[in-house]
Amino acid sequence: MQEQAILIIKFLTSFASFLKHILFMKEPKRIAVVLAFAAIYIIWGSTYLAIAYAIDTIPPFLMAGSRFIITAMILLVWMFIKKISLPSLKEMRAASISGILMFVGGNVSVVWAEKYISSGVAAVIIASVPIWFVLLDIEQLKKIRTNFLLSSGLVVGFVGVVILVGVNDLFQKGISPILLLSYGLIILATITWVLGTLYTRKANHPTNVTAKVMSQTLSAGVATILLSALSGELTKVNLLSISFISYFSLGYLIIFGTVIAYYSYIWLIQIKPAAQVGTYAYINPIIAVLLGWWLRDEIISPNIISGLIIILLSIFLINYSYLRVQNRAKEV
Repeated sequence: MQEQAILIIKFLTSFASFLKHILFMKEPKRIAVVLAFAAIYIIWGSTYLAIAYAIDTIPPFLMAGSRFIITAMILLVWMFIKKISLPSLKEMRAASISGILMFVGGNVSVVWAEKYISSGVAAVIIASVPIWFVLLDIEQLKKIRTNFLLSSGLVVGFVGVVILVGVNDLFQKGISPILLLSYGLIILATITWVLGTLYTRKANHPTNVTAKVMSQTLSAGVATILLSALSGELTKVNLLSISFISYFSLGYLIIFGTVIAYYSYIWLIQIKPAAQVGTYAYINPIIAVLLGWWLRDEIISPNIISGLIIILLSIFLINYSYLRVQNRAKEV
């Protein structure tokens, strides 16, 4: 298992080195955009498995909080080296709000839920993010009544989530309350992630991408460590009992999942349409399900396959409806 993880990390290290070089170019080139998309497609798809390994022996809130705090420290050092100005208090406040929505509401909920559900199932539910982009963006919501493809995509996506969770399980009296809570938290995570992303695009955030990501992860890290303390994790954790693979996975989440992939996401959201950037939702669940099956022996049930296919169909309908609207606008 460790040998497989090391082979994967060697490949991704080379990829990350090249990606870092092109992302910091003054003028973005096509290869920079392509590799940034590759980062949010491939690396983010693998983070669900990394989270599952990390929380095997690290308490979930402590793991997530450590990830965010260390990421912020790395970016602060980078800002110092590159002489990037610290954000103003107003910019810091805006970034803190989006950071807490996206990382605490969005990511920490997933981390906690993965104690009880598989990484693949979590990733497939998170794939419904484009649905919430439509429902929570007022401008897009107005188009539902007049856009058949868009409204069809929303209905299909809802059906896919229900099938994934299992119709029988939803109405089964004996279903575990903790399992229902886990499903609910994953759905909540998709909502808060979208709210944070929309707020990021509209609020007065730091203009520098590094300063923005640093501010978001720092605020999220402080909030999550506070959650860890309130939950009693800090008094129970034993650093010597944490396994190598959990430490390894935490390091992977910090460097690849946040510093590289999330930085790429924030960079792309500023230069590309949100609907296009959101296509990572097509690839992430497929990678997560396959990696969970390959490395963690997670079961790929008919519910998972059916739910995944239907949710991906939903995302296709939503994005295709956007493309049709854009093409019509160009023709006018």
